[in-house]
Amino acid sequence: WRPDCVEKYVANGEPLLDGNICESYGAQAWVPNVEMKPYDECNWAGIQCVSDKLVQVINLNHFTNVYGQLPEELSFFQQSLWGLITGDNYDMSTGYWLPWTIPSFLTQLTELRVLDLANTLTGFQANEGVLGTLPWSIDGFQNLLYFDISSNKYTGTIPAAIGRIPYLQIFNCDYNNLIGPIPRELLMLTQLQEIRARNNFLSGWFPSQPSETLTYLDIGGNFFSGIIPTTLSRLSHLDFSKNRFSGLIPSALAEFSQLTTLRGSSNKLVGTVPTELMLLSSLKTLALEDNELSGTIADGFCDLRDSGVLETLMIDCDEVICSCCTNCGPTPSSGRSIVGT
Repeated sequence: WRPDCVEKYVANGEPLLDGNICESYGAQAWVPNVEMKPYDECNWAGIQCVSDKLVQVINLNHFTNVYGQLPEELSFFQQSLWGLITGDNYDMSTGYWLPWTIPSFLTQLTELRVLDLANTLTGFQANEGVLGTLPWSIDGFQNLLYFDISSNKYTGTIPAAIGRIPYLQIFNCDYNNLIGPIPRELLMLTQLQEIRARNNFLSGWFPSQPSETLTYLDIGGNFFSGIIPTTLSRLSHLDFSKNRFSGLIPSALAEFSQLTTLRGSSNKLVGTVPTELMLLSSLKTLALEDNELSGTIADGFCDLRDSGVLETLMIDCDEVICSCCTNCGPTPSSGRSIVGT
């Protein structure tokens, strides 16, 4: 670990850290003064400690010139560290990244609640074939609540072992190269609230496993097929756009009483838009363009739009009749869409 930009803290007129004062973000990296004993790391930028001087959070987000390997010495904080945030740490001059494969020793951090490894592979070298995988020992994070690996180049499948992280609430794996299905075990977690898996290569049928806690599901930009899942009735946000879902739009979606966003664009859906969806009194976005729908949009949808409840209504205007949709524009692939705002 070699952070080059260093904050110069002062105590009694003497610097505790040697180096240059960071110009951006003000003190976003640190190197201890070798003559200072003991090190007072609780005063370093990006470090938060509990009252007894135990390191509780390491936040490297937006640090300048932080690169190399995550040191195994982090495992020394296994009784205190509950937050590790690496951020988009990239050294433009050398091309070094923080590691893209999650080190196995991180599972020794048994008190970890937040693990944010997002954007560790950003920048112009992110497309040069540097790949990593998720370890099968991922279930070692027994107290983890928030797990973010988005915007990297992780390959392979999502391990079923993620279903053995009992308190997991948010899992974000957007913008990777992951393949295979969403593990059924993930949906079985009793405290899971959000799954963000956008823009991967995930495929298969989405699990029919019901969840009493999941409120946010974004699986857009994958290769899921089959029918739209209807067992997740607590959802407020559902985005399955740009997949291969087929068949009718289930009228059972009207039972998703908290739904505010429903995006199913660019699939292979057929039939009509169910009138039952008008019962979704909180619905603000309904986007179903670039499918194979037909028929007529019920006037009730127009009433919702005119009242300001339904802010966005998108549908294929060449195939579907809608009396209140007057603004047509191109869809991502074919045909035209009608957008009501």
